[in-house]
Amino acid sequence: MLDVKKFCHAREQLTQLFSVSAMARVQELCNTRADNVEATLEMEGDLDYQGLLVLKGRVTASLPLICQRCMKPVQYRISSKFLVSPVADEAQAKMLPRDYEPLFLTHDELDLARLVEDEIILSIPVTPMHDINACEVKEQHWSFGEEGAQSRGPNQFSELEKLNTKKRR
Repeated sequence: MLDVKKFCHAREQLTQLFSVSAMARVQELCNTRADNVEATLEMEGDLDYQGLLVLKGRVTASLPLICQRCMKPVQYRISSKFLVSPVADEAQAKMLPRDYEPLFLTHDELDLARLVEDEIILSIPVTPMHDINACEVKEQHWSFGEEGAQSRGPNQFSELEKLNTKKRR
């Protein structure tokens, strides 16, 4: 736990490693158990020109995910920057400058592991994929829209079309 007020007033900096194996929500999103994977938090505390407490930092990790194009394992590199200011409620959150994300705290202590886990989850794409040149599924095998529909076989509504045409005559 980190005392946010003290950290920001002292304008401290920290770099800390966190084991991804202890992050249950991240583990659910990984391809395999991420026992040897570490996430790095680099963060500094500050007071802005209005006297607001500010935490600025970055979370980095490389996670074992599944490529949604070829369905094979992919190491996905995450690098998430954040700029947050602690608030107690929605009213305070609405008063923050546009560049700051609210960090809702009920007291002055921040669970750093939870912050890192949240940042990782927010950074994982909905459809992780290999780089196009590294993926086993090549562009010529992709199909979209009408092209994909044609490969399924005859149109389901062709008989209705025939009936409708006869009715008009």
